[in-house]
Amino acid sequence: MIAVFKKELRAFFFSTMGYVFIGTFLLINTLVFLFYVLFTQYPTSNFGNVLNYLSTFLIFIIPILTMRAFSEEKKNRTDQLLYTLPVKIFSIVIGKFLASLCLFVIALLITSIYVMVLSFFGNIAIMQLLSTYFGFFLLGTSYIALGLFISSFTENQVVAAILTIISLFMLLIVDAVSKNLSGTTSSGVMFIALLILIICAMMYYFTRNYIISLIILFLGAIILAVLYFYFKDSLDGILGQAGTFISLIGRYETFSSGILDIGSIVYYISFIAVFIYLTFVKIEQERFN
Repeated sequence: MIAVFKKELRAFFFSTMGYVFIGTFLLINTLVFLFYVLFTQYPTSNFGNVLNYLSTFLIFIIPILTMRAFSEEKKNRTDQLLYTLPVKIFSIVIGKFLASLCLFVIALLITSIYVMVLSFFGNIAIMQLLSTYFGFFLLGTSYIALGLFISSFTENQVVAAILTIISLFMLLIVDAVSKNLSGTTSSGVMFIALLILIICAMMYYFTRNYIISLIILFLGAIILAVLYFYFKDSLDGILGQAGTFISLIGRYETFSSGILDIGSIVYYISFIAVFIYLTFVKIEQERFN
């Protein structure tokens, strides 16, 4: 794992990719800092506002980090060579993940310069700022985990970046959209049915076992029928609740308010772990195919 981590980190700085990411991150950060914090009618010493605006732009910045992770290996036909090394596949995935995360943390630490500048304008709420930084770190780490997973599907870096942006954009708007969606029973039934189909499709994709997929489909249909006929009221508003639950940016807003929510921390860690594991399963599957 350490060897893969060092290799990937060197690759970032021996190419333009690492400098492009840090430069883009700091450029957007500087523009937001100037126009929304300093050059306003009422300057503020709250750097958390900058991170709040920057969280939206992360969906365009993070793909710069993750698009080459596995796509480049596939394109250069070095993936099979990598998988035959005396290194576990899981260690390869973790090494690539940590290298991307390290570069993200470096860029994030550089922004502390802006905090020092803001300290001249007034007192800084340290605890709220630390909470915002921590939430921003978890948000970016979650995006990286998802980006790595998407990168494992294609050998084209541009395609990997575009798919990552689309996926992150959908996660970005899911909270806002879910609040305006209908909370009727029928919408709840449709949502659960769609969720069951997605789970079945993913299970078949990763296992190639249609029997397991059919069993899951059958059990899901039974559960849906029980909910509809015996717990119908529980389906009302479930679509909006689900959107709020899976929203990454919505949970980040809790941290930006200065609240360290344990539930949100567990959710972020679980999200990261799930997509790292799915990446491992995808690579392991390709290795034996």
